[in-house]
Amino acid sequence: MVFPCSVGRKLHLVDGKAITQMCCDVFKRGFVLPQGIRRTGFGGFPFVQHLLINDFADREFDPHVRRTASRPLARGVVSPAEALAVFAVLGLIALALLFITLSTVLWLFTTLYAIGYLEGAPHRSRFFGFFSLCVTATMGIAMAGNLFTFFVFYELLTLSTFPLVVHRGTEKAMRAGTIY
Repeated sequence: MVFPCSVGRKLHLVDGKAITQMCCDVFKRGFVLPQGIRRTGFGGFPFVQHLLINDFADREFDPHVRRTASRPLARGVVSPAEALAVFAVLGLIALALLFITLSTVLWLFTTLYAIGYLEGAPHRSRFFGFFSLCVTATMGIAMAGNLFTFFVFYELLTLSTFPLVVHRGTEKAMRAGTIY
C-alpha cells in the first residue's frame, strides 16, 4: 500500500492540488482495507480496486448508512478525484503485475528452448549473459515509475538484444544485425 500512496502523492489532480500524506493514511487505514478485510487478512489489487470504485459509486448513499457512514469518501475527507487517482494507480499496478507475470513465463520457455538450441555452440556464456540483460530490461520496463526509467530500460533492451541477433557471427547474422 505504500507504493500506490507514494505514487499517488506525486500525481497532480485536476485542480492542481497534490494528494496529501493524510489522504494516503486514510486510504491505508479505512478506505482501501475496510474492517472485514483487515480481520480476514484478505486483499489484492482487483479486490481493492472493486472497493474503491464501489465507494466512489455509492458516495452519495454511504453517508446515510450506519455501516458505511464512517468511510472517508462518504465523510468527504477524500475527494472523488483523489479516489479515482488511487483507482487508476492500482489499475496500472495490476497491469504491470500482469505484464511481469506474462514476461516471466515467456522468458522461462525461451530460456528452456535456448538451452537446447545452443547445445555445444561456441560463446554460449556470452549469449546467456546478454539474454539475462534482456530479461532484466523487460522487468525494468514493466516496473518503470516514470518515462525516464522506461526509456533507459527500453534502450537497455534494444542494446542487449543486438548481440543476440548477431551471436552466430555469420554473414547472414551480421546482415540481420545491421537491419535490426
